[in-house]
Amino acid sequence: MKDKDKIYQNLIEIFKLFNNRPYHLVKYLTDNNAFDDSFIKKIINHKFENINVDIYFKDITQLNDYFNSLIDNPKKQKTKGEISIELNQKLDQLLIDEKYEEAIYVRDYMNKNNIRRLPG
Repeated sequence: MKDKDKIYQNLIEIFKLFNNRPYHLVKYLTDNNAFDDSFIKKIINHKFENINVDIYFKDITQLNDYFNSLIDNPKKQKTKGEISIELNQKLDQLLIDEKYEEAIYVRDYMNKNNIRRLPG
C-alpha cells in the first residue's frame, strides 16, 4: 500500500473521531502542524483500531490529550481496569476537593461506559 493511501485512510479515521466537531478538528490539526512531515509520519505509522468515538470531553485540553495519546503512544493504551482505577481515584479526589460539578461529569461518564464504582 502506498503511503498516500495510508494517509487518506487514517485521516478519514481521524475525521470520524471529530464527528460534529469541525472547530476542534481545525484546532487540533493546526496545533499539531498537520501538514508537517512529522505529523504525516505519525498518521502513516499508526493503526486506528478499537477507538471509542462516543467520548465526552469537558474541555479542549482533555480532547487534545486524548487524541495526542492515540497518535503519540498507540501501543500504550490503557486497559479498562486501569481506566476504572484512575476514574475512581479522580472521582474520590473531586469529592474530597468538593468539586461536585466535575464529579458529576466523571460519575456520568463512568455510568455511560459501565465502569463500576470501586469500594473505597
